[in-house]
Amino acid sequence: MDLLWTKHEWLSRHGPHQKNDQGRLVESMSGVRHSDVGVYDGLDSESFALETKDAQMRARSRWMMNPPHSTVTSGPVSGMKPVSQLGRHLAGLTTLCLTSLLLIGCQTSQQGGVGPEIPKAFAWWPPFPDEPRVQFVASYEHSEDILRQEESALDRALFGREVRNVVAVKKPYGVEMWNGSIYVCDIRGQQVVVFDLVNKQVRVMGTTGLQTLSQASDIAIAPDGMKYVSDGIRGVVFVFDRNDRYITMFGHDEFKPTGVAVYGDRLYTCDFASQSIVIMDRRTGEVLGSIGERGPDDGQFVRPLGIDTDTDGNIYVTDVIKCRVQKFSPEGELLDAFGSLSDNFGSFYRPKHVAVGSDGTIYIVDSSFQNVQIFDQEGQILTFFGSAGPHPGSMFLPVGVSVVEDPKDLALFEPYYHPDFNVERIVLVTNQMGDRRVAVYAVGQLRDGVTAADIQRQAAEINMGLSAKQSGGESIGPEGAPAEPADEQQSNPPDEGTPDEAAGDSQPPE
Repeated sequence: MDLLWTKHEWLSRHGPHQKNDQGRLVESMSGVRHSDVGVYDGLDSESFALETKDAQMRARSRWMMNPPHSTVTSGPVSGMKPVSQLGRHLAGLTTLCLTSLLLIGCQTSQQGGVGPEIPKAFAWWPPFPDEPRVQFVASYEHSEDILRQEESALDRALFGREVRNVVAVKKPYGVEMWNGSIYVCDIRGQQVVVFDLVNKQVRVMGTTGLQTLSQASDIAIAPDGMKYVSDGIRGVVFVFDRNDRYITMFGHDEFKPTGVAVYGDRLYTCDFASQSIVIMDRRTGEVLGSIGERGPDDGQFVRPLGIDTDTDGNIYVTDVIKCRVQKFSPEGELLDAFGSLSDNFGSFYRPKHVAVGSDGTIYIVDSSFQNVQIFDQEGQILTFFGSAGPHPGSMFLPVGVSVVEDPKDLALFEPYYHPDFNVERIVLVTNQMGDRRVAVYAVGQLRDGVTAADIQRQAAEINMGLSAKQSGGESIGPEGAPAEPADEQQSNPPDEGTPDEAAGDSQPPE
């Protein structure tokens, strides 16, 4: 039962009323103002809908101290009960309502997680009957995904939903996680959106003053918390400290940074202008050298887009036009190269970002296949996860990928893990379209003694996604998805150009 009576409930107790020209209820014979949603001791619905939390709390306190009441005029008024009788009814009603609402308020979610609802069915890759190695965990699109648990059922019942300014990720690109927060580059929002899962807060970086971003395409975070955000439009790399405060920016003439990575004191940046990897001192921004040059051969680049390093400092670079991954030593020597333009298992059609785990496993996201392929240290394909479709964990133009291995960060998602799944690491994937802009996947294996059949009862039905060609030559791609997604066919985004355009200038990812 709601303490905020509706217009009809209140008027049935207090008799005649009037409306003004706009149809708003005005003071009745009892001298109390009414509104379409309830009575707030003389406050109409507009004046009560306060936008700030502090002001709203003050209004709530005033409302509780002065609940809806009836002003008695001299002499009997039709439809009204004596004060003493009405008071007893109101007291009984208030006690009953408060008791019910307190019980509701106690029935809060027990998930204890970081926002999204705990899934009732689990999405696995590879699907049954194979033993699963990847579980879809959760996804984030806007601030409400982590703030929704801050409001109790009692508050909602008494005062309605709190007014909030919703921060949404419009078109994500690069992604990283550090110290309990997910950092998402939003190229359309011209900002970095920070999902603070520990404090259940959402904030933005790069939106004011000299630090204003034009196109945040990637972010790298050093162990000390220093953050480096590439902006190809402005031709610089923005530097933020461990508290997300702007420090400075690095750049030079004819510089169009895309992917960024950090190892030790070095900052590695994919440069669309020179078609090379620019090496900088991450403390000063001084250019120390470069890796590769423009060209179609191994050791050269056409469109270097994604970059990451392993625990030994080796550098991995994806080339979105060559559909190839190249591995370099810290000194810039070519160590390995794999991949080709094909729809075969282990090949690529539109490879975007790359991430490398501490065990040397390589994760490459492909926006055309709409999945992430996993390779070993030698570049041999192991498996993949993700596919297009309406099922949990589906992908829609995925682009960014990051590996998370900090035990404290892994523990934040513990309520979402299947109880029979041993999680070794988390993989974050950004999708440029759909309602899973930032998707979280757990990589691991089933506990000892548990089989794929044991967890099948709770498994969600998913599309298989990309696999190797059938014997007849027909490729098996994501169901319902074109070989090259329509969003990319229209303008060849993210402005990566074509091989024929590689000799000229182009815009960085869009």
